[in-house]
Amino acid sequence: ETEPFSVFRLDERAALGQLVARLLRVRFLAGRLMNSRTFSAVAAAAPGVRELVYMSYIFDIAGSRLGKTPFDLVVVDGFATGHTVALLSSPYTSADLIPIGPAARIARDIGRMASSPDRFRVLSVTLAEELAATECHELRTHLDELGITTAATVVNASYTRVLGDAQLEWLRAAAATGETRSSRDALLYEARRRRQTAIVAGIEAEGIATIALPYDFEGGGCGTGAAAPQIDCILDRCLGPSPD
Repeated sequence: ETEPFSVFRLDERAALGQLVARLLRVRFLAGRLMNSRTFSAVAAAAPGVRELVYMSYIFDIAGSRLGKTPFDLVVVDGFATGHTVALLSSPYTSADLIPIGPAARIARDIGRMASSPDRFRVLSVTLAEELAATECHELRTHLDELGITTAATVVNASYTRVLGDAQLEWLRAAAATGETRSSRDALLYEARRRRQTAIVAGIEAEGIATIALPYDFEGGGCGTGAAAPQIDCILDRCLGPSPD
């Protein structure tokens, strides 16, 4: 019986060793080279090499090159925007630096897989705040330039509508007379929700589907309560047909 899932840590040395072994095709020589401090230092310092090593390791996991049973789905918890762009750009950066040879071939293979929506997609995550949404837009722009598909954007900590129009009118009247503190708090919540709605509308205007994860005021955690259907939607977006 196979395990339902496995967890891999992106260990830099293990990933570099795996790539060196693929390049040399002889484990003994790869081991000797990995034991060289000079080689490890040069490999870590070379532009784009660290990112290409990570990308190669990710696709080796997906392609069962590590001796594991093939996976139906590999989910990578990505870095912040700048590091993610550097990571996904690494096949092209490396191809420019190393135009021929086995390393160039691996870089080209990774680039082809990353740009295939049937094999690789990015699910961006943002808050419904101006700065975060701007950074998310910059990420999608870079992905478009690389030919990488954005499956959807998850909008985390979203405020859901809980008040009707009649309730809002009553709260505004109560707040105007200074009747209750709770009236002002409820109106502040509604104002924040409206601002979030406007930001999400801006994201969707760019043709990007959004999946809202509601703010968890009760601390139940991901996949519980109101968030559970949205978690299912995220999985469907990852596993379903490639977006148009």
